[in-house]
Amino acid sequence: MTQAECYIARIDEALRAYDDRSAGDLVKEIVAVFSGADSKINMGLDRYKGRAIVPGQVVKYDNKGDLKKLRGKLLVLIESDRKNLEGDPFRLALASVDEDIDECKRLINSGNDDDRRRCVDRMVRVYEVDIKNFAVGLSGYGFGSEEENLRGDLELILGHLKHYRAKIACESVSGNMNTVNVQASAVNQNSVTSVLTITQVAEQVQSIPENVLDDDLKKELKCLLLDLEAVKNKPKKEAESRLQKVLAWMSDKGVDVAIAALPYIASLIGTLV
Repeated sequence: MTQAECYIARIDEALRAYDDRSAGDLVKEIVAVFSGADSKINMGLDRYKGRAIVPGQVVKYDNKGDLKKLRGKLLVLIESDRKNLEGDPFRLALASVDEDIDECKRLINSGNDDDRRRCVDRMVRVYEVDIKNFAVGLSGYGFGSEEENLRGDLELILGHLKHYRAKIACESVSGNMNTVNVQASAVNQNSVTSVLTITQVAEQVQSIPENVLDDDLKKELKCLLLDLEAVKNKPKKEAESRLQKVLAWMSDKGVDVAIAALPYIASLIGTLV
């Protein structure tokens, strides 16, 4: 379940068992969370209308109406993301794994054992063909302890999914090296000009919404990419460890981070000798 879908479920629950104060808090939370993805998400909401307020006046907001409008806005966001995914097979593959990573994290931190068991069983069915030894060590699958430790099972699955995501990202970069927008000099193999510079990718990283990547993580990613820049035009063996480090760091950071950084990484790979 995506973040937008989770908030739609919360809106539906809030409208079923309505409490005006809680509804107002939820309106403010949704606007804060999604303002990066949609800068106009508060447009048309009663709470955010311009109004003259007399000192001491208590304003009564239409929180129920605002929740209904936000529900519609979130559905539009979901549909927009769906169309973008359909046109980008790489992003579609990552998004599916990202959703499962988020589900594992959620159930590790909170949730009941029935939900955890259903999640473990579903993950095994989905990934056992693509991930070797996926079920090894999971309770109830004949490999680990017969005593159930569902939180531990999900932590093991989470590790598998992070590595699998990094593998997808790495294969995508390697498989599309020749299609990246890189201008290479045929005269001098070491003279390669990447259309996407380190400055440009830093700007793209900085534009990632705060709810996806906070400022500290943005600085960390920019440092990793700057470190990678130092091996441009160098032997592939020299760059390998730095590439693995960046891809491992990105493995659980979501689709927006991959979209911002991977074109630059792919163009840099094209300069390696």
